[in-house]
Amino acid sequence: MQAQQLNPLPTPQAVRGNVIDPDALAPVVSAEIFLLSGEDRLQATLSNGAGYFLLPVREPGTYRLEVRRLGYQTTRSESFEVESGEVLTVEFRVQRDAIQLEPLVVTARNRRGMNEFLRNMDDWGRGLFLTPEAIDSIAPRHWADVFSGQEDMWLSWNWGVIDPFTGSTGAVPNVRSLRGAGCMVYVVDRTRVTADNSFVLTGLSRESIVAVEIYRSPNEIPPHLLWQADNESEASFTNPLSATVFTTLETQICGVAVYWTRRVW
Repeated sequence: MQAQQLNPLPTPQAVRGNVIDPDALAPVVSAEIFLLSGEDRLQATLSNGAGYFLLPVREPGTYRLEVRRLGYQTTRSESFEVESGEVLTVEFRVQRDAIQLEPLVVTARNRRGMNEFLRNMDDWGRGLFLTPEAIDSIAPRHWADVFSGQEDMWLSWNWGVIDPFTGSTGAVPNVRSLRGAGCMVYVVDRTRVTADNSFVLTGLSRESIVAVEIYRSPNEIPPHLLWQADNESEASFTNPLSATVFTTLETQICGVAVYWTRRVW
């Protein structure tokens, strides 16, 4: 029997780097970074607390980057080539922009996040509710730290791949509920975290997290959140920094963790 020659799997391409304020010599946090082909936006992400970003590139070609951030000039790079299997590292410098705002008088504030958190805690009452005071006490350095020491929740740290494009490794959180199916899905300001927008969770900073709701099993989840936990058609978000970010599970209802940030609080 002759050995069959297998074609090697394609190596993914990517553009990664940092967004820098050259005057302050500081990272620019939560900047929007777009991958452009001509005038078309192909991919988008946000810079994290260190100004770092990672954009996957589906195929080799000629691209540009565009960076937007309130308080900075919208900036586009020169065209650059991305070759097959290449991970291109860049430093993107953006200049501050003078913003002139009209006089502002606040007559009312939409506290949508706080109102929903209090309604779930007071009217529903099932689950774990980490108030702003509790978050201050925990002082999480990582989004997963809020689960440490919580009743019937399991948080462990494994050494694994944190950058699927470069293969770099580091500490990776593993969060499990000891009730129900055990898996967890995540919601940030009413947006469910998926493979396409995982940066909304992984990019959370200590300063941005205000409160967290933790529902460990189906009987704790409020009816208006049950659709978020239905795992029949989507994969469960288990490890946002791993090369295997999503683990496909059988039809089941996962637990739900809802993060509220200052943006809607």
